[in-house]
Order: sequence, then C-alpha cells, then structure tokens
Amino acid sequence: MKSVVDKGCVLSGKRGHIVSPMADQPTTVHTSGKSKAARKSGDRLSSKRDWNRAWDLVEKGPLAFNPRAPKFRDLDDLFMRHLPQGNQIRCLEVGCCPGQYLWYFHTRFGHQPSGIDYLQERCVETRQRCEQARLDAEIIHADLFEFEYSTEHPPWDVVVSLGLVEHFEDIVPCLNRHIDLTKPGGLVAITIPNHAGMNGRVLRTVSPQLYAIHNHMNWADLRQGLESTGRVEILEGGYYGRLGFWGTAIYRKAPRLGRLPYLAVRAPLWAIEHAGRFLPNSATFSPNIAVIARRLP
Repeated sequence: MKSVVDKGCVLSGKRGHIVSPMADQPTTVHTSGKSKAARKSGDRLSSKRDWNRAWDLVEKGPLAFNPRAPKFRDLDDLFMRHLPQGNQIRCLEVGCCPGQYLWYFHTRFGHQPSGIDYLQERCVETRQRCEQARLDAEIIHADLFEFEYSTEHPPWDVVVSLGLVEHFEDIVPCLNRHIDLTKPGGLVAITIPNHAGMNGRVLRTVSPQLYAIHNHMNWADLRQGLESTGRVEILEGGYYGRLGFWGTAIYRKAPRLGRLPYLAVRAPLWAIEHAGRFLPNSATFSPNIAVIARRLP
C-alpha cells in the first residue's frame, strides 16, 4: 500500500490567491488501484481522462448564455419555481467546469456562487473564465468524496449539479454527498441527461464510447435513489425539455464531415427540433431529467 498527497485548493476572486480548504489529507491508493475516494463514490463510470477529453471539446466562449433558449427553458422554469433569490444565498455547483452555470445562478438568482471540481487545471481555467466575465466565484479543487464542510466552508443553501450523477454506477453515494453539503432546510437541485429516452438511443448509435460512460437511468431510478437516502423531501421532479439533439454528440461529430455534409445534417435536425417545441415533456422525447429536493432537518 502506498499513499500520495493531493492538496485541494481554493481559488477565490475575493482573496486573489490560493489557500487550502482543509487539512492535508493523503489519498490512499489501495492494491485494487482504487483510491479511498473511489471506493466511497459508488464506482465512477468516467475517468479524469474522459472529463479532460470532454473539456477539450467544449467551446471556450463567454460564460453568458440565454436561459430562455429552447434547450434550457424548461430547466430555467423549474429553477425559477423553487430556488430562492438574493445575494445572501450561497450556492455550490458540484462539477463546476467550465463555469457557465456559476454565471447563471449568480445572474439569474443573485446567489453567491461556489464550484467544486476534481480537475485541477480545469479549475484554474474556470477561475480565469470567471474573472474574464467579472464573476466573483469561489472555485474549489477537491474530490467530492474527500471534501468536507468546515467553518470556512459551511453547508450551502443550495447545492446543484448538472450532468454529474449519471457518471456513477451506484448513484446513492453521490446523492448523499450532495445532501451532506446542503444545510438542513436547504435545496438540492440535480439534472441529468435522459439517456433512457430517444436521445440515449441516438447517442448509443453516434458515440458508443460516450454512451458507455453514463448510467442510463430514468426518472424513477433517480427518484428512488433520493428516497432511499431518507434525508430529503422531493418537491418536484420528472422529465424536462422539448425534443432536441444537443446531448447526442451529433452536432459535435457532424462538422468533421465537412461543411456541406454538416449543413445537410443540420437542416433537417433543426426542423425536427423546431417542431418538437410543441411536444409536451415526456419520458421518450425530453432530453433532461431533473429534481428539486429539500434536505430534511
């Protein structure tokens, strides 16, 4: 058995320098090859290499986006129905790179945004992107399953993740960590892609490798996972969003075919998405599954 030390750090616009969020804690690497964090995590389906590859494919444009755009409108409506507003509300995004949702929760709700991610270089880049957007966000480099709240980082009013929970075989440990970091009476907001519906079948065809690093759960699976913790009251949840192909890797791969083939693919997909705006939210066509829950006292 051997140990390596990975010191988590906080990058804060307010402080302007790097500080340690907790006492140095070695990450023990067992003979199985899994760290202590991995053993507690419920078995990750994606690796740091997968996340770094995904980051390299992310468009590095401005953090700002239109929350009323078709692909986000229904989630925006859900958040607006339940999340509190005000600059006294502390909000933590779990898996915060590349930072656009930190911008969203600050500008839309006035929250004090913090984010946690276990990719150190990406945390630095996210901090830089926040600075460019003049967003004062605290970025914490730490593993979710090792980080603990403290006097410096007390439990948050709102803990959110958008596209994280589905990367675990057993989702309950990950859900419990969301709840751990939420203060009693605070809210947990989770969204995942609906890979149990049509988009999952498209993704499996277009990118089998990407499909393989996801848990293809449905709303009942996510609801059951939360209920099994016995620690939250579910306020609202289900399928959200109108028919759209943005989570299927089509728009990522089609440009490689060349401009004309891309346009030939893009035009009919646009037409289908436009027509899909009139479909109701459903288990088959909605691209997202989401839930808002309140932590019990």
